[in-house]
Amino acid sequence: MGGLPPGTTIQILVRAIDAAHNIGDPEDVLYRLRSTVGYTARQIERGFELDELRRSGEVSLERLAGGAAATSALRSTLKRLVRFVGPAGGILTFIETFLTGKGDLHCEQGPIMREGKKVFATAGRVLKSVGPTSRSRYAAVAEDVVNARTALASLEARALRDSYLLDEDCSAPANTALGVIARTAPALDNALRHLVSLGASAVVARGPAVGQHNCEDARDLVRGLGPGKKRPNYVVYWSAPPPPDAAVLYVGISRALDRRCSSHPVGRRRSLQTLSLPPLYHAEATSVEEALISHFGLGFEQSVPPGRLGQLQNRIHAISSLRPSYCIRLLVGQAILARFDYGRYAVAYFMRNARCITLRP
Repeated sequence: MGGLPPGTTIQILVRAIDAAHNIGDPEDVLYRLRSTVGYTARQIERGFELDELRRSGEVSLERLAGGAAATSALRSTLKRLVRFVGPAGGILTFIETFLTGKGDLHCEQGPIMREGKKVFATAGRVLKSVGPTSRSRYAAVAEDVVNARTALASLEARALRDSYLLDEDCSAPANTALGVIARTAPALDNALRHLVSLGASAVVARGPAVGQHNCEDARDLVRGLGPGKKRPNYVVYWSAPPPPDAAVLYVGISRALDRRCSSHPVGRRRSLQTLSLPPLYHAEATSVEEALISHFGLGFEQSVPPGRLGQLQNRIHAISSLRPSYCIRLLVGQAILARFDYGRYAVAYFMRNARCITLRP
């Protein structure tokens, strides 16, 4: 086989990428192959430590430096290693193509094109379904929007990776996908805002707000709302009510406020007051409760980004940020608050690292 010119140095920078598309530090794995008389296939096997690359999973060769003589010499040698490497994540494809500047195997964009076609088609269907959506179906369609947005984010991560790792000629499909995503993502976000606004309008249409009540008249309030499950008879309360905002130490919901009052400590009971919202279903009330908790924060929480400390004595969030429906539920609560003059509290600072769009673009 042809050898490398004496003194040639070839640097191959390998970046490992995990299942979450996190790209490792390029300094972690750096191979330098120095030639004096040439390399055998076994020497190259040892130099690349191909078994380790297999364990690393998906890899990319970011930078190669070497002369034209080294290119032709390694090309023929690497072809002989195909049988050794086998299906090792396309490692040899990247090596040979980067070295030669020719070849098109690493430009094969089948996976990202197939994924993009599916994701964009789904997003289009979802966006078309938003317009005729009724108030009764807004939650189901909103879930479709969130699923489409999640798939779009996954595609974006893949496209960003390909755009960064591949050369200019081969990254064109990824760059095109990024351009489409840049236009589609805001459309889905606006669709979700529209849908949660529909949910809030259903609350408005339900009737007048219950007004501000405390524990002293809670029994009359409960009697007026009526007993029973799966009915709009929930209220949201805080203790103590603002102003100032720093006074708010607890928020909660109840459809039996008289009994709930008796379970609270005396100090909290004396300062408890309902928000002036219409009667709510349980899911709506929980969404408003979570919107308030995500605004004020639990006592042990720090905001993201940093700068605020939580103040509530509540022990947990009303809705787990790990739930797929978290962002929808949070937005619904914020929309209800905004519709009834509590808009200043429809801003979330404590979402446990969940990434949700804001109520307003």
